[in-house]
Amino acid sequence: AQSLQVTGQLLAAFLANERFFAGLVGGDETQIIQRFPGGPEELLNLLMGHNSLCASVDIIASLLRSMTSSFSLLSSIPVLPAEVKTALEELSQFPDRGGYGPVKLLAHQLLVQLSQPLNQG
Repeated sequence: AQSLQVTGQLLAAFLANERFFAGLVGGDETQIIQRFPGGPEELLNLLMGHNSLCASVDIIASLLRSMTSSFSLLSSIPVLPAEVKTALEELSQFPDRGGYGPVKLLAHQLLVQLSQPLNQG
């Protein structure tokens, strides 16, 4: 249960930093300053975090892969905390482009896995 709580915190941190940038993918990438609703310092903090997107995507993808493999080894799939499920649903709606493809796919696959009844061998 605690590992799922930490998972929720990691996903929330990733989403908090990338939500704005994911919304720009597909043509609005040059509109960062004009479209950002917050102040310059907040934007600078987001840009500094976004600068590590490749590493962040690798970490989140690894986390999602380990969740998938852990759940496949269990005899029952745990009930996810609401914030984890909500984060997975949001990640599954991220754009394919912009570097988000791997986490989008893994989040979608995990949601599908969680919605399936367990196969009884």
